Order: sequence, then structure tokens, then C-alpha cells
Amino acid sequence: MIQYVKRKDLNILKYDACIENSIQSRIYAFSWYLDIVADNWDVLVLGDYKAVMPLPWKQKYFIKYITQPFFCQQLGVFALEKLATKTQEELIKKIPRRFLNVSLNFNSGNYFVSKMFKKNNCVLEIYSS
Repeated sequence: MIQYVKRKDLNILKYDACIENSIQSRIYAFSWYLDIVADNWDVLVLGDYKAVMPLPWKQKYFIKYITQPFFCQQLGVFALEKLATKTQEELIKKIPRRFLNVSLNFNSGNYFVSKMFKKNNCVLEIYSS
């Protein structure tokens, strides 16, 4: 079951535990980080925080839209176990229609869905001596 949870109603401990233990874990999705970089954000939650999808949003002239916050490279779906492509697509379809536009950079651990376009991401391995 997928639920839309507002930030104020979010179980922070379960949410952050899901992000920390997810296969796709990224600092950008932790609650404290999103509180800093996003004006507003809510979450889609699968089951009992088995998977989450943060939705940072803004509002302009009564129009709400989902957009990637500055200093936040990758968001998308974060899951404790590998999700089926169908499940990820269901999460994306559950984004409420009140958001007229959705522009998010999904993390590299997510599946490519037909309505998405792929961007290249370079990873530098840094070694210390």
C-alpha cells in the first residue's frame, strides 16, 4: 500500500532508517538534509517504510510543482530491498495530480521508466594516502 505522507505527519525515525539502510542510500534524502535545502517536502511511503520517495515541492501563484532542490543531486525511490520495475512505476503514478509539473533527478539505483530521460553521472573515486 502506497501512502502520501505530509512532512509534519512523517515518522522521522522510520523514514531516516529506510534511507540509511536502503540499497540506494544518499545523503540528499535524509530528513535533516531535505529540511535544509527544500522549501517544502512530503513523501510517498510503501508499506511500513519499506520504500520511500521524497517529493520536494514549491508553490507559485497557487500552482504547486515538484522540483529538484539546489544542492540535492539525486532523489527518487529509496528501498530496503530491490523493487520490481512495476512497483517503482506505481510509486511514480501515486504522485498527486495537484502537482502540475514534476522535475526530479532520480538516483542511479532506480529503474529507467519510459517517461524519463537518462542523464550521465560521473563518479570520481578518490583515494587518500
